Amino acid sequence: MRTLLVNLTIVLLALGLCMSTNGLAQKPSKIVKISVWQHYRNDTLRLLWVPIHSADWIRYNTSGYHIERSVYTEGQPVHFEKVSKDAVKPQPRNEWKNLGPESYAAAQAIYEKKVPAKMGNNDFTGANESNQQNLRHFVAMLSAFRSPVVARQMGLGLLEIGLHANQKYIYRIYADMQLRERADTAYIMVDTAKPTVVTSPPQLKAQEGERSVNLSWPVQSYSKQFVQYHIERSEDGKTYRQITKTPLTAGARKGGNASYRDSLTANYRPYLYRLSGMTPFGEWHRADFVVKAMGIDKTPPGQPQIESAKHVGGTRVEIKWAMPVPDEDLKGFWVARGSSLSGQFKKINESISGSDTRTITDPNADMEGTNHYIVYAVDSAGNQRASFPAYVTLNDSVAPVPPQKLAGKVAEDIPTKKGIVTLEWQPNPEKDLKGYYVYFANDSTHEFSQITKKLITETTFRDTISLRSLTKNVYYKVAAMDQHFNISSFSAVMTVKRPDIIKPVVPLITGIEVKDSTATIHWQGSPSNDVVEYRLYRRVGNGEWANIKTFRNAEMATRSFTDKVTAVTHEYALEVTDESGLVSDRSPGRAARMITPVRMPGNPDPQVTYSKESKRAKITWQYPAKGTYKIAVYRAEGRGAYRIAGFASGSDSQFFDSPIHPGKYRYILKAIHENGRETGFSKPIEVKML
Repeated sequence: MRTLLVNLTIVLLALGLCMSTNGLAQKPSKIVKISVWQHYRNDTLRLLWVPIHSADWIRYNTSGYHIERSVYTEGQPVHFEKVSKDAVKPQPRNEWKNLGPESYAAAQAIYEKKVPAKMGNNDFTGANESNQQNLRHFVAMLSAFRSPVVARQMGLGLLEIGLHANQKYIYRIYADMQLRERADTAYIMVDTAKPTVVTSPPQLKAQEGERSVNLSWPVQSYSKQFVQYHIERSEDGKTYRQITKTPLTAGARKGGNASYRDSLTANYRPYLYRLSGMTPFGEWHRADFVVKAMGIDKTPPGQPQIESAKHVGGTRVEIKWAMPVPDEDLKGFWVARGSSLSGQFKKINESISGSDTRTITDPNADMEGTNHYIVYAVDSAGNQRASFPAYVTLNDSVAPVPPQKLAGKVAEDIPTKKGIVTLEWQPNPEKDLKGYYVYFANDSTHEFSQITKKLITETTFRDTISLRSLTKNVYYKVAAMDQHFNISSFSAVMTVKRPDIIKPVVPLITGIEVKDSTATIHWQGSPSNDVVEYRLYRRVGNGEWANIKTFRNAEMATRSFTDKVTAVTHEYALEVTDESGLVSDRSPGRAARMITPVRMPGNPDPQVTYSKESKRAKITWQYPAKGTYKIAVYRAEGRGAYRIAGFASGSDSQFFDSPIHPGKYRYILKAIHENGRETGFSKPIEVKML
C-alpha cells in the first residue's frame, strides 16, 4: 500500500503549524492565521501557504483562498488585483492526479476522515477523531512541503511564470470567509531582481560518547529555510552514506536545537558528518560544513578498595589497596588526601603510579588536622573511579593552647527574671581542634565547675544565672580539646557583672514658666545614684511623645531647659536611664501654652466665694463677649507665683477649686477664644480657705 509513514512525536510548531497532542480536536479559530513562503528563480515564482490550525484548514478546503497581487513602487499607492477569479481550492477527488506517495497521502488527508500512521511497531491509524483531525492536517502540510505540485493540487500553492524583471510585487492571501468572521491576511513581497538563494544547512555539533556520537544543530534558527533533514556520514571524506532512515522533521525543540544519536560498533574510529536539509518547496541541499567525531571510552575502571591506612611515624602514613576486578586498559593510580570528607582532596603522588602499584606512603600527613585518603584508578582513556575513603589517626600528645580573648555580656530575661550570659572567645589555631569545655564559679578563688554537658564546637556559649544574689559578679573559664583528646590549660578568668534589675527613680517636673514664645521647664533630679542619662519629652496637643533633648555626662547637672512653643498646648515629661540600661517610668506630664500677645478687648470680671461645708472656692465672672471661648483660671498660694488651676467653658460662668492646703489664695482669669486670641488677665480676687 502506498502510504506516508508519520512520526507522531514530531510537531511543526517551529514553522508556525500547530498539531494538538492533548486529545482535543481544534475548534475553528476566530481569526484564521496563515503562514506563507515564496521561491523565485528563472522567471518562475512559487508560493506556498498553510493555515496554522487544523480546523481552519479542513473548513477552507471547501471555501478556498483568495490570492491578490500588486506591483510595488516606493511612494506610490498599492492596488491589489486578483490573480485568479475564483477562490483557490483543492482539486476535486475525481480530478485528483496521483503523482506519488505525497499526492496519495494528501488526498487521503483531505478526503478521508482517517489516515494511516505508524510510529515504530505501533499503528495509530485507529486513533480517535480528535487526534485524526490534527494528524490529517500534519500529513497534508508535510505533503505540501515535499512537492510544490502536490501543494497546488491541495489548493495551497501558486505557480506564476513571466513576471517582469527588476520589479517588486506584493502578494496577499486570505481565506474566503463570511463577513462576520475575521481572516488573517498573509502578505509577502517578491523582488524579481533578487532570485531566491538557499543558505547552507547549519554545521553539526558533535558530542562524543561511549560507542556513540550525539549530533545537534540549531533547528529553530533555520526554521524558515528548511523543514526536514537527513544526516550523512563518511569514513574517508569522499563517500557519504545517509544514516537517517526517515527524514527528521524540523519541529519545536528544547533550546531551539534538534539532535540525533548515531550508535557505533567501536570506539576511536573517526567519522565525518554533514547535514542535508529540505526547503518548504521540496529541494534538498547539503551543508557546506562537516564535523569530525568518534566514539570514545567512557567506562571507568573497576573500583579500588583500600585495605589499610596507618600512621607509620612522624608525619608519614602508609596506604595499601587492592583491585578486585582487573582491567586490561588500567593505566595506574592517584592517591589523594583531604581534611574532611566534604572538602577538597589533593593528590599526594607527583605522577600517576604504575598499574601494578598497590602501596604508597604519604610523607606529609597533617599532624594537627584530620587525614582522609581516597585511591583513584585511572584507565588509558583518562576515566577514573574512586575508592571509598579511609581515615587515619596520627599519634599526637601536644595539647592545644588555652582559648584567648574571652568576652562576655549579660542581659535580663524579663519573663523569668533571670540573667542571660553570652560568652565568646577567639577560635583556636589548631587544625585538629575538636571543641571546648566551659567552667563557672561564683568566686574567682573557688573551684570552677564544668557547665557544658558535652563538648561544644562553637566559640560562643550562653548561660543562665540568678540575678537575686549577694555576689555582684560571676566568673568563667574555657578549655580546648583536640581530636586526640589532649586538653589545654584554662583560659584567663572572665568576670561578668550581674545586671541591676531595679529601675531608677523617676525625676519630677516642678514648674514651667511661659514667656512670649518660650517655655522654661524646671525639674527635680532622680535620687538614684547610677543614672547616666536624662531624656526630656514633649507632646504637642494630642500628638505622640517625642524626645527633644538628652542630657549626658556633665549636662546631667542641668535642672532646666527652655523650649520654643506655639499657641497650642505643649506637654512635657522626663525619664532617666541607669548604667545597667534600665529606664525609669516617665514622669507625670506638665502642660504649657504660649500666652498670645494679641489681646481681645475686655477682661472677665471675677468674684469668689468660699464654702466651709464643701471646703472649696466658687469663682464666677461676668464677660460680655460673644462667640465660643473658655475661661483659664490661675491660682497663687500666698505670695507665690500664679499657676494654672483649670479651665471652664464660657457658657458655665463658674469654676470650683479645692486646694490641698488651707490658706490665702489669689485668683486671676482670662478668656481664650476658639481662634486662639486671648484677653488680658482680670483683676486679682482673694479668698481665705479654712
